[in-house]
Amino acid sequence: MKLLRQFGVTIASLCAVTAAAVAVPAQAQAQARDDRPSTALLISVQFVDEPEQPSRTALLYCEADGGSHRSAAAACQDLRAVDGDFHALPDAGGICTREYRPVVATAVGFWAGRMTSYREVFGNNCLLLRATGSVFDI
Repeated sequence: MKLLRQFGVTIASLCAVTAAAVAVPAQAQAQARDDRPSTALLISVQFVDEPEQPSRTALLYCEADGGSHRSAAAACQDLRAVDGDFHALPDAGGICTREYRPVVATAVGFWAGRMTSYREVFGNNCLLLRATGSVFDI
C-alpha cells in the first residue's frame, strides 16, 4: 500500500510538472500567433509543360503592404477590393495571344486571419495577368 501511495505521488508530481511545462510554451505560442500578420500569402506561378522554366514565388503581406512581391501595394489593393476572394478578381480585359503555354497560379496562406487557398490553370501568362491583375504579377 505504501508503494502504491508513493507511486501515486510520483505520478501526480510528473503530471503537475508536465502541465506546467506545456502551459508555458502554449502561452508563448499564443503570443507568437498574435504577432503574426493576419494576411500573409505565398503566391506562385509555374509553367506546366516547361520544367526548365523555374517557378516564380513571392510572399505577400497586406497589413503593411510588403513581402517579396514586386507589386505588393497594387496586389493588396486588388485583393482588398474583393475581400481576398481570388475568384472574384475582375478580368482586366485586353488582348492576349492565342498561344497555348499553360501556367498554374497558386496562392496559400491567410487573408484577414482566415485560411485561404487558390489554384487555377490559365492558357498562358497573359491570360493569368488579365484575370488576376497584379496579384500574380511576380
